[in-house]
Amino acid sequence: MKPYPGIHERRNKKRIFNYRLSRARRIIENDFGILCVVFRVFTKPIPLKPANCELVVIACVYLHNFLRRNSVSRSMYTPPQTFYIEDSEAFCIREQFANYFISPEGSVPWQNNVA
Repeated sequence: MKPYPGIHERRNKKRIFNYRLSRARRIIENDFGILCVVFRVFTKPIPLKPANCELVVIACVYLHNFLRRNSVSRSMYTPPQTFYIEDSEAFCIREQFANYFISPEGSVPWQNNVA
């Protein structure tokens, strides 16, 4: 799914949709990253018929969910703070870039023919 293009006002249906789509995508990408590391079958094309491929994917997802929900296996499979945490270092780096971009050194030279 693609987000709505452009910038939308707060509490606008399109802005809320874009935010929630982005958040869901991030979580799914994290989980798929785990699956790729743990179940190496996802690191390259799966040489199976589509129906069998679907069964392999479903089996891996079920196993992933079981390992995440089981208190004994969770500590080994995904130790605390492995996923879904905000990286404070990333926030600092983003803030440094934002400050640089608005500074005279980081500004883009203005040209009259650029809209």
